[in-house]
Amino acid sequence: MTKHANATQIYTDASKIINNYGLGIFCKDYNIAKSYHITNALNIFEAEIAAIWMALNIISTEIPPSNIVLCIDNMAAIKYIENKLNWYKNKFPIGFQIISIINMLNRLGYTIAIQWTPSHIGIKGNDEADRLAKLGTYSSAQNIRIDNHYLENRKNIKEYFNNMWQDEWKTFGFNRFLYKIKPNIKKNNIPFIKNRYLKRIITRFRLGHTTLNSHLFRIKATNDSNCPNCGEYEDITHFVYHCTYYRNIRKKLLTAIPTGVNPFILSNILGGGDLPISQHKTIIFALSHYIKATGRF
Repeated sequence: MTKHANATQIYTDASKIINNYGLGIFCKDYNIAKSYHITNALNIFEAEIAAIWMALNIISTEIPPSNIVLCIDNMAAIKYIENKLNWYKNKFPIGFQIISIINMLNRLGYTIAIQWTPSHIGIKGNDEADRLAKLGTYSSAQNIRIDNHYLENRKNIKEYFNNMWQDEWKTFGFNRFLYKIKPNIKKNNIPFIKNRYLKRIITRFRLGHTTLNSHLFRIKATNDSNCPNCGEYEDITHFVYHCTYYRNIRKKLLTAIPTGVNPFILSNILGGGDLPISQHKTIIFALSHYIKATGRF
């Protein structure tokens, strides 16, 4: 600290306990010791940036023009501030505010410097800021909220519409067959299939709109809903599992199913089960071979 020995030293820190973030600001020269509870930080890095922003606001209102050194123990935050282009690249509103406040303070006669301060080695000011930051993790501390990060806005908007879509998907009456296969709108486990013809057939299977006789009978495209091979009601379940005409071909499909996966749950076969993508890929390609081998489509 010898480089800034005659400057007013202001220590900032941030802390996280569980999912609660706190800020600490300490300045011995002006008896400043403040804790804040930040309500919308995405991570500890953003909390560290918010602590710097809060310290600058305190400087502008409680400390007269003078030489100021911000003592920060987070090197990533320091580098981020020093590279102003980061604010524009990442669309971080609080970054613009930090730049604006520093420029304003410079015009008013302040000199603002930034100093990295190692933590937990007995530097009193830093230890005090750390203590205050921990106090800030409690909701009883004064609450502050920073302007939303672009990514947080995007995340919140996406989450809102996904939740609304999911609620509609649970209750909407249209195409309940696909809902049984894919109850969660966020998951899409169908791997890329190069064969456009097979890809179209599997998509129709998932929708329940196939050229099997049960669907053709429902849309009045045929007078018979039964299987042309065995005479049983021909729906997707029948075609995949029960038609005796495809018994030997079906053995290859079932033996290709990865160990531990129940092959008799239709959603697993059609890419809607809660399985790793690698297993879905194996199953879908096995189903493709089965469909092609039956010659039914």
